[in-house]
Amino acid sequence: MGFFDSEFIIGGVTASDYSETLHMWEVKETQAKVKREEKLKQRLGRFTASNVHKLIGGKREEKSKELSKGAVSYVNEIVSEATTGETDFFETKDTKHGIAYEEEAMLYFIETTGIKVVSFGEDQEFIPFGNHAGCSPDGIIKDIFIVGGAETKCPKSATFAKYATELTLENFKAECWEYYWQLQFSMFCTGATFWYFIAYDPRVKKGSKIFYLKIERNETDIGNLKSKLQLAIALKEYKLKKLGYYN
Repeated sequence: MGFFDSEFIIGGVTASDYSETLHMWEVKETQAKVKREEKLKQRLGRFTASNVHKLIGGKREEKSKELSKGAVSYVNEIVSEATTGETDFFETKDTKHGIAYEEEAMLYFIETTGIKVVSFGEDQEFIPFGNHAGCSPDGIIKDIFIVGGAETKCPKSATFAKYATELTLENFKAECWEYYWQLQFSMFCTGATFWYFIAYDPRVKKGSKIFYLKIERNETDIGNLKSKLQLAIALKEYKLKKLGYYN
């Protein structure tokens, strides 16, 4: 019996079994990639939760009634997505790590807390808000309607250690500015009243590998978001008309 014979056995498993398993993983990976690409297409030309901090600007610009230079640059990104049908999004090493462990993180959160979360992993969905905005929750918590959600982060181990030992409800906004606005915008888009921030590190061998905070909806900040979003949409529409997008 040759090494490449389909009936060659290793520990009771044939080469054909290995081949079939490998094929299944390849199919699964391809399907996951297609879904990610479809979700990216749904986001094109829309202001999204993960980038909404660009509309808010820095802490000094939070309460400004005008869009910052950074916010205007973000509007230009959205306009270019609408006109070209393409995005400048690319996956870094850290981004790929986060995507790879996103579902595992959510399953660990569910197992740890007993909280029922749906629409995560391969079932994750993009939730549009009107014609110009939307969010892609890592997980949704439902009663009849959406009441809450969850956002998972799988950062570097040093960052996880910082989150797990230093983050509190009181300092979350200041310490995790971008994530705070991501969660508030997700609540704005879905009507949810709370959102879990989950940090997970699968590399932890001793101690807890998960940390989470329940962030409540803040109506004052939601109002600020709405104002900035309205300004951004108006500017987006103006630029699209000037470019002949609606001709």
